Amino acid sequence: MKSLNTLLAELNNELKRVIAHNDELENKRKQLQRIRGIGFINSAALTHRFDHTPFANSDAVVAAYGLDPRPKDSGTHQGKRRLTKQGNAEDRRLIYLAGQAAAKTKLFKPIYRALLARGLATTEAIVILARKLLRIAFAIWTSGQPFKPDMVGKKPC
Repeated sequence: MKSLNTLLAELNNELKRVIAHNDELENKRKQLQRIRGIGFINSAALTHRFDHTPFANSDAVVAAYGLDPRPKDSGTHQGKRRLTKQGNAEDRRLIYLAGQAAAKTKLFKPIYRALLARGLATTEAIVILARKLLRIAFAIWTSGQPFKPDMVGKKPC
């Protein structure tokens, strides 16, 4: 176990070293890490993804992560919506875990509880939080503005 912890520490240090070479990317990564629920690994993964893929809007980001619903409709029949699960499974796992972490924070817990009160399953509520985190992260990335916790839960203009 000690050697595994040493290896993880070495990998984290190497990841930090690679990102630190580019000051602009490092600043953007730090901005993303200020979002409740997003830690170092998630901020690094988001930085890599946003830097290498030009997304048109936040809907494209959600779709690239495979968190968009796929309808199963035919004629008048409305089937159950399921996630498309397109894109990188590891990125999807990381943002889902960020949604789990966010659900425990003072900022996102009321939103999470409101989703549960609407009758959604815990997994559905966490996926909704993960989608919200992706949209917030994309807005911060494109605008360059810092994370504003008081804006969470407010309707956009």
